[in-house]
Amino acid sequence: MLSISNIRRTPSLGPSESYDCCLFASGYEARATAVAKEVAKASSRKVVWAFKDHLQAGHRVANDEYFRTLSADFVSLNANDDDAADRAARSLLSGGLPQSGGKILVDISSMTRCWYAAVIRALMGASSLSRLEVTFAYMPGAYRPPPETRSLNEIVGPVHGFAGLAFPDASSALLMGLGYEPGRAMGVLAEIDPTATLCLYADPGADERFIDDVMKANEDLARAVDPRTWGKYPLHDPFVTFHVLDAACNALGRQHQVVLTSNGPKLFGLLCFLVATRYRDVSVWRISSGEAGEPVDRASSGNLHALTTIWSTPMPHAHDRWEDPALESASEVLV
Repeated sequence: MLSISNIRRTPSLGPSESYDCCLFASGYEARATAVAKEVAKASSRKVVWAFKDHLQAGHRVANDEYFRTLSADFVSLNANDDDAADRAARSLLSGGLPQSGGKILVDISSMTRCWYAAVIRALMGASSLSRLEVTFAYMPGAYRPPPETRSLNEIVGPVHGFAGLAFPDASSALLMGLGYEPGRAMGVLAEIDPTATLCLYADPGADERFIDDVMKANEDLARAVDPRTWGKYPLHDPFVTFHVLDAACNALGRQHQVVLTSNGPKLFGLLCFLVATRYRDVSVWRISSGEAGEPVDRASSGNLHALTTIWSTPMPHAHDRWEDPALESASEVLV
């Protein structure tokens, strides 16, 4: 069993890095190969989780061809099949990694929430490893206008493995990452009916236009939730954002049962899962329209973001210490 014992800023990735394994996802998005082109030479073992659908859509054919040139091992998965993703993630971690001191890279850019949640569940349940360094990489998509139509929240509930412990008499606190889809956040608020709400949005984000769209899409939320409970996080610095989330969970969790949700950038959703691993009573909820919809291509923004996490058995190694003492005190210590 592993838990996070440290995180580190990862300002850049490149050929000077070395990994025992790199995990990518291949779909129809143009950005699917962006991270691989930065780090492909850093590992002799490449694994690609490939979507079972949309085999001819967008850049899918070209993406598959590129990953084949890397001699990558392909695993075909459905977008939201938890069981299959769990099996693939466990296989990834049992595939020849050193028992201690291994390093892997996970590119979440084109992954579904189901897939990167499975990676984190596998890390928490890994019994054959005592220490593993995992770098999560994310390439934001280039700006696209938000959808013109409002979609309903058809799926609202805890993500498999992240339900947290339930206390019947405890009030709830909602910590919500905002996105630019109209009505999505208000639907979450109505479903959970929290006693306390904290809304976070990316500023600076991948593009200034996203910020304007987020404000417009959440005008109704601004009327329902005290604006003093709104805050910003830096998309380009997941290290700081992790600590913002961690400190918020620590503070809110003293009086409430905390629910984390993400309607915004995929990187924020990943950080919700990582922070939730530190708390037995924090839940991560999935919010979705439940509709497959038409494929929407995402070109690369060109601004790669990454965070390195150290996973170890309950007694961390002596050298696994927080990088920034000031942030360590803000988030209360890990062990």
